Amino acid sequence: MNKHDRSSSLLGRVSVAEVSPTVWRVRGRGGMVSEAPVLLGFIQRFGNVFEAMDTTRPLEKIYVSSMGSAVASITGGTVTQ
Repeated sequence: MNKHDRSSSLLGRVSVAEVSPTVWRVRGRGGMVSEAPVLLGFIQRFGNVFEAMDTTRPLEKIYVSSMGSAVASITGGTVTQ
């Protein structure tokens, strides 16, 4: 992911797509490549802070300092930039 790309793929299983200049949608696939992607969450930028919202925990928001950390908080994995 380069400085908030319009669309990025992480290992082909997770995609991050820009919805607006400050909002991104995170989608992922299950174990099979043929499975349709599912909505995992949203990321919104406020200045230098990123708010991550996992759709399985909509009332819980996590605030982090990088896009990679926001994606990792939604996917439960480690993402490097």
